[in-house]
Amino acid sequence: MGLATMNLDPQKIYRLRSAPVTPAVPGELRRVDQVFFVGADLPTRPTLETIFESDCQCPVDLFWFDFSDDEAYLGAEELVRQIKRNFRGFVLGRFETPPAHGLIDRAYAAGLDLLEIPAEGQMPSLAGEAALEHACSVFPRWSVVGSLAAHPRSLPRLDALAERGVVPMLSLDDTGGEASEADLHDAFQGLARCWRKYRVALKPLRPLIELATPLVTPPRPRGLGALLDKVDDARLRTASDLRRQLRVREVEASFESAGL
Repeated sequence: MGLATMNLDPQKIYRLRSAPVTPAVPGELRRVDQVFFVGADLPTRPTLETIFESDCQCPVDLFWFDFSDDEAYLGAEELVRQIKRNFRGFVLGRFETPPAHGLIDRAYAAGLDLLEIPAEGQMPSLAGEAALEHACSVFPRWSVVGSLAAHPRSLPRLDALAERGVVPMLSLDDTGGEASEADLHDAFQGLARCWRKYRVALKPLRPLIELATPLVTPPRPRGLGALLDKVDDARLRTASDLRRQLRVREVEASFESAGL
């Protein structure tokens, strides 16, 4: 299941602090390693053609959408649906503000595999907590990400999120430059400990973690180990797609029985 086995690379802290990996801005499409950064407002067909050309050269493992609000998601929903339908990579949607409950249901049905919601502060907002709670009832365990600033003050929130089946994640682009290298070292060490403690399943997020954080995974297996790793990837994707189909059918059946 891709359980957490991450180590801290101190040399990456300086590099990422100087140039943190940020989400796509509206209208932007870029690829870095195995991650495609997908902004809002992109036209569906030209975007799919660009992704297809890149994916043919080397398969994409993760598509990372960024939505400023619910309206931004609605404008990109068809693109989300088409990417999920045509490519093997997992689809992550990052919301900068807590999305509405109905939109969370809709995004899951359209094809989001992973949902990222801000979980900032020792006393999080009621809207943020409600969105996390509802997302956990819709998405599978370890498929909802709660993002926090990379700072030791965020450490008390890590366990609280993981206990709910939410993947805690620290973001370097939210620190505002106020965290020292020592602060970042402590914060990411705490994050790695939390992941190990709760046996957080990280496999779908691994490409983004390796790209945007100073945490690294052990070398990937070769030979038979690599084959088993691919089989596990396929099983994970199949199980995710089947769960989505069953949930969508259940909701549709509920509407039909209610005469809606």
